Amino acid sequence: MNNSFYIFSSQKLTIERLHLCTWDVRGGKTRFELGIEILNEANNILQSPFKISIHLPFTISIEKVISLHKSLCDEENSRYIFNDIISSSDIIDEDLMRGKVLHFKERGDLAIIPAKIFEYSTDVLTFEINPNAIKCNLYLRVLIELSSNTIATEKKGIARRNYIFDFKINERRNMPEDLVTRINSSDLLKVKNVFLFHVVPYSYTIDFYDSNKFKSIRKNRKRSVCWIYWHNRVKRYRSYYTF
Repeated sequence: MNNSFYIFSSQKLTIERLHLCTWDVRGGKTRFELGIEILNEANNILQSPFKISIHLPFTISIEKVISLHKSLCDEENSRYIFNDIISSSDIIDEDLMRGKVLHFKERGDLAIIPAKIFEYSTDVLTFEINPNAIKCNLYLRVLIELSSNTIATEKKGIARRNYIFDFKINERRNMPEDLVTRINSSDLLKVKNVFLFHVVPYSYTIDFYDSNKFKSIRKNRKRSVCWIYWHNRVKRYRSYYTF
């Protein structure tokens, strides 16, 4: 399968953190969470609305895209996802629909903003972002529901079936021809940090090509899964691995 992601914009931006989280749920469709933290430096505060696009290898199978800003405005959720204590918060323009600025104890302030979907075609998902002259990094997160059962590369064997997760970010040599003709290479955004999570049933066996590159595997039981997508289909199962 095509496993390359491209994130681009005509606005000169830097992505501080890119969060990718896959959910392979038995008996259900695949869910995929995409989180984007946009650097908003003090000497170059973003003022005007802009668009940011991401080419997804599975866009053709998208059924629904949901902004998760309301869930992230719940500080308990954000505390788990960003792994830090929230000392205080401010609702943007006193309207929770416009988001919330979280003041963390250790990391810098972060503005949780809604992901307004401007457009999505067969291969590109585009968001329109209004920075509202906020003086800290901006963060948007969406849940993407897919018609496929998995976004992993599936290899069927005699005794077992393998699911291979191998994603690439902004690799120019793998860029599809139709995308090359639509954007300039300079429009590809710098991505400073990528966090990739896979949530799979505990019954799966996990192997790595190079285990030295992985920091940890966590076994999650029942409600201890800290990612936002959590509903009855996940609660049915006793435990999941996150890696």
